[in-house]
Amino acid sequence: VEQAMGTFVNSETLVENYVLVKDEIYTKASGFIGKYDLVDEGKNTADGTYWVEIAAEVGKQPLIEKLKALGILREWKIMVVVPEYHANWTHPETDTLEMAVSKQLIDAGYFVVDKKQTAKIRDSEAAKQVAKGNVAAATKLAKRFGADIIVSGQAFAEKGGELDTGGYAGMKMNIKSVRITADLRAIRTDTGEMIDTAHGETGSADISEWVAAKKGMNQLGQELGAQIATAIAKIPASPTQNIQLVITGWDYAGVRSLEAEIKALQGVKKTTVQEFEGDVGRIDVEYLGKSKQLADQFTGNASLKKLALKVEAVSGNRIDLTK
Repeated sequence: VEQAMGTFVNSETLVENYVLVKDEIYTKASGFIGKYDLVDEGKNTADGTYWVEIAAEVGKQPLIEKLKALGILREWKIMVVVPEYHANWTHPETDTLEMAVSKQLIDAGYFVVDKKQTAKIRDSEAAKQVAKGNVAAATKLAKRFGADIIVSGQAFAEKGGELDTGGYAGMKMNIKSVRITADLRAIRTDTGEMIDTAHGETGSADISEWVAAKKGMNQLGQELGAQIATAIAKIPASPTQNIQLVITGWDYAGVRSLEAEIKALQGVKKTTVQEFEGDVGRIDVEYLGKSKQLADQFTGNASLKKLALKVEAVSGNRIDLTK
């Protein structure tokens, strides 16, 4: 069970949550074993001990569900961009499915980028390319918001049939049906790897087509969001973390000099200048530690102090700096 758990949780997290792991995982290990076979057995004549060797099958899903409940799965920052299209009738703009997906991810213990941050790019050409499945556009957009994973796709609502109920008190109150379909994909921003794809269809009905569409979008969003949350949980854990440095107010040469200093730090495995535009540069850092520890280096490391960069903000996987 510990070997299987180590696939989803890194060693640092296990140490930090030892009491939880001991009480909730180790003491209930048998609950995660689907079956086992006796491989060999024997007796040690020297000290009289008896030994057995078994091959055990550990159920990943029950283990993941327990780790999700404990809130100690690997940390991910996720961006969700799923535009909704309602065919055949005029309607107010909605983001019901997107919000339902986000809630499932939050409930699973992940940090989701606030929709207020992404609202300004929702109608941009980049967002349209993301919705169409452009992986390069998706990873580039997500990195702007410091996201490890982007969940993107499209959702559609179409009119169905109509049931005449006869009305009430002279008012016509026919039941209208709506058909909802959605296609989502979850992509890692560091590798461009497709983590999961999710397709769903459902029907919904109400006297209001708009309300019927919202009900269907919410239902489908919950289902697909739960599927994607589980797929993300299954990504093998890593002792390193991908952290994005966003530097404002410096030229390209300065950004490259910062990259060289960062690369020389202990615990840094890899650095890449991802983007430079105007006076904003972005550097991806694969780091054996957390973002706060890396941020502390800007006041504790002599070489970095000489660059006179100010740490403006620190999140789980992003550090904002100004010159």
